[in-house]
Amino acid sequence: MRHDICAGRKVDWETDARSAATAILFWIPRDLKSLPGFTTNVEFGLDVTTGKAVLGCPPDCPNPERNRYLVYVARRHAVPVCETLTDTVAAALALLNTATCQQSGKAASSLLISY
Repeated sequence: MRHDICAGRKVDWETDARSAATAILFWIPRDLKSLPGFTTNVEFGLDVTTGKAVLGCPPDCPNPERNRYLVYVARRHAVPVCETLTDTVAAALALLNTATCQQSGKAASSLLISY
């Protein structure tokens, strides 16, 4: 039971952080053996329509074919899709900068990184 409580708190924290973020960077160097990213798939699906998401999927990762669906969905919803971490960070910072300019005088913007 204790594990369920801790897992629930983690999910709540992550959900609240994504909701509060101005930009969310998803970096998915898919490797089914060491970094499958199954939870990240769900989080991306929840955030793809928010206007906050940026998706990074390197084509040279161990299992790039497992990212095709995410890339398709991202493009369908006009989410920036990048192939390098540098470009993904730049796209997320550009989104953050745009939002900050539009919100001048409002609460500080934030960037959440999910991998």
